[in-house]
Amino acid sequence: MTREELNVLFAIRKEVYDANAKAGIIKLSCVLSNIRSIATIERIAFLQNLMENKGIHLAFLTETFLSPAIPESICNSINFSCLRSDRSSSHPKSRGGGCALLYRSFVNLVKIDLDEKNYITHFCDILVVDHTESNVRFILVYRPPDTSNIQTHNLVDQLNTLMACPKMSYVLLGDFNLPGIQWAHHSRVDNTGLTDMTESHNMIQLVKSATRISQHGTENILDLIFSSNPKACFNVEVSEPLMMSDHNSVHFSTDFTKEASSCRKVKKLLNYRKCDIDSLNSYLAGFNWAKQFSFFSTLNTKISHFLNIFNKSIDMFTPLMTINSRSVVITSQFRPRRILPSLPPKPKNVFVDLSPLSVFLAISKLHPKIGYSTDRINFYIIKKCANSISVPLSLLFTESLSARKFPDCWKTATVIPLHKKGSTLDPSNFRPISLTHPLARLFERLILKPIKSELAAQLSKKQYGFLSNRSCPLALIDATSQYHLTLSKPKAFMDVILIDFRKAFDSVPHDLLLFKLMHFGLDSSLCDWFRSFLSNRESRVKIDDYISDNSFNNVSGVLQGTVTGPFLFLIYINDLIQSLLSDVYSIAFADDLKIYSENPTSLQETLNVISDWCDQWKLQLAENKTVVLHLGVSNPHKDYFIGNAKLASANAARDLGLLVDCDLKFEAHIAKIVNNAKFNCRRILNSFRSNNIKFYFKLFNSFIRPTLEYACELFHPSNSLSTSQLESPFRFFSRKVFHRCNISFQPTSSNAHLSPYERRLEISSQMSMYHRRIILILKTYFKIVTHQCHFPNLALYVKPALSPRFPYRIVLCDKIIVDIKLLDDQQHQNVLDLKQLHKETVMYKNNSETINNYFRFHQCLMFSFSIIY
Repeated sequence: MTREELNVLFAIRKEVYDANAKAGIIKLSCVLSNIRSIATIERIAFLQNLMENKGIHLAFLTETFLSPAIPESICNSINFSCLRSDRSSSHPKSRGGGCALLYRSFVNLVKIDLDEKNYITHFCDILVVDHTESNVRFILVYRPPDTSNIQTHNLVDQLNTLMACPKMSYVLLGDFNLPGIQWAHHSRVDNTGLTDMTESHNMIQLVKSATRISQHGTENILDLIFSSNPKACFNVEVSEPLMMSDHNSVHFSTDFTKEASSCRKVKKLLNYRKCDIDSLNSYLAGFNWAKQFSFFSTLNTKISHFLNIFNKSIDMFTPLMTINSRSVVITSQFRPRRILPSLPPKPKNVFVDLSPLSVFLAISKLHPKIGYSTDRINFYIIKKCANSISVPLSLLFTESLSARKFPDCWKTATVIPLHKKGSTLDPSNFRPISLTHPLARLFERLILKPIKSELAAQLSKKQYGFLSNRSCPLALIDATSQYHLTLSKPKAFMDVILIDFRKAFDSVPHDLLLFKLMHFGLDSSLCDWFRSFLSNRESRVKIDDYISDNSFNNVSGVLQGTVTGPFLFLIYINDLIQSLLSDVYSIAFADDLKIYSENPTSLQETLNVISDWCDQWKLQLAENKTVVLHLGVSNPHKDYFIGNAKLASANAARDLGLLVDCDLKFEAHIAKIVNNAKFNCRRILNSFRSNNIKFYFKLFNSFIRPTLEYACELFHPSNSLSTSQLESPFRFFSRKVFHRCNISFQPTSSNAHLSPYERRLEISSQMSMYHRRIILILKTYFKIVTHQCHFPNLALYVKPALSPRFPYRIVLCDKIIVDIKLLDDQQHQNVLDLKQLHKETVMYKNNSETINNYFRFHQCLMFSFSIIY
């Protein structure tokens, strides 16, 4: 058959396999043979063609004669893959032996690595393979003819260990070279212990005909197949030898039930809140983890063993709860949308503390949320079991870092598509958020903490993303302050360009990122660990309770959702921010970059620098989404270009969630957030029915209030019309809730001075939107002035009054940080009097307790000014 015909045949058989798997059945056609060498490309190609022509899925081969000197590439092809267990160099005979499983690439198999120290006790080749779609383990064995009884007993002991889990099905097969046992006649005189071991696992030997006929005509059953589920292995037939072998081949079929997939809608879930934590901790503490891990040779198998025990123990001590499928969940509907310069040549030796104490302290700082996980393990259980799992996790994490290898089992992420804007029918309007294993995220936290403490100082001060004491509002305050400072001059103007990168996080090339990590100052061991962390990653898409069957490879990018991903991106883009022209201002929040200047020529040159940097470092600019804002009455409205593409100008543009207009009045932003808040108020009222007033206000404070208060330091209005507009959603919501709960809110004689809205606030112990904004603004100012947050240009705007009579006054060099106009007509004065600010704060009276709280806060703020300056 031609190669094209074979590819078509392969595709047809894959479709049949997938159709059966979708129906919950795994049907495999298999062959077992002592092959007597496949150590050449021609023999492997012949065997692959034979499997293709006969429709064989799995070929279990013994005496492969393969050795570590023969590369994996000669055994693998587009349609076939190979798992091997070659004869070790410690064997007395250097040539011969070996086991291999040649299989079609669409069959999901994983090899279990074994410890080399057990091999020298029996010198038998063992290949252990798990089928990931079913609960089946294949164990392929080659026992040489000269194996002694003692060595055979050691072999049987190891096989018994490999079949220790009672919930799995096992197929033990291979060339055992035990001619003394008459399997066909049920004569089982055996002093090796093999029959006793197989019978203890309820396994039946299925080969009844001779698999080797000697030159003298002696017939022996040397190639055996044991199955713990005989009905799943059928049609066992001894056929002619494969290629030049002196053993007959054994053909058989399997029919396994596919494990219940996580893509199915779950009706019952583990009730983690009612888990017997004490019993769980006692059970886990009873393991000698160092001894447990000593039986396995690789990090992946050790982690797999630990996860298996951890998950099984969670099942043992956690009850199930039934989920009402008719319950309406609406939380997702209200979720907030949110040229290389010289680099340090000498790497820093970053010490990563992975001791049990360090792991325990890291676990203690986790938020005890249940969240999503691909298995039973989540942050709630991890935190509750901190005492009992700190030691094994410390051992596993230390080995991973020492080996410079990230565990393969934690490289598969579940992608949640988060809608950004636009049509929900367009996949490009969704942001992929990757959910990784909770233990992997814990490991990343431990790795990242010392790296940040050593290297964060090298990052640009203009970067506000994913760093301590920095945030989106601070980035907006810094930029808007400079807008006002520049525009306060006569006939001044400024152009602001909001740069948009096309899928920046997903497009970072791994090789260039690792190059930057090394030159940024990270030592080689951590660079190698990150190379392993980034390589061979896979993702599956999850929508509601359904998970895609097929995974896709992540060949580039830093995963959004991982702990280290954002910081790696900051390192990748750092040299771009530092290479911009000196007379052009810039502010960045991760990949959200804006540049602004009163010099159009410099702005265009900066755009050219950014475009050249993107070409060099393989990121793409989205010219159609990059927007120009022309600020100032005298602005000449210059055109800007990226390459040959002219950038679009706009009267208003969204910047880090804030709608910024050219007049810097934010009226469009206020109108937008108020309309959205009213819409969501109606959605909550239509979705829930309750007589509990606290329940409704908790929903409002969780889903709606944050959208009205985000970046209020910038748009807090001075006029009563906008103030009333921002108050209207809560006024509307509170009135509807009081009516629904049959609570009267009309003022009485004792509080006749209060309006109905103020009376509702008094009864429900809620604070008005105005007062909450004032508190948020004052807290932000307090943190800025006391240097508790990142604001590098504070000296441009304020300085101490240095007056012993008025220690609470500070002198305004220009506008106070941003033009929030808290003081109305007092704003033009050059001295900010915090006593006057206090009077403005309590203008909208609520109750005496709130006023006293404000006053105490202002006293604290005044005192801090007098001490710092």
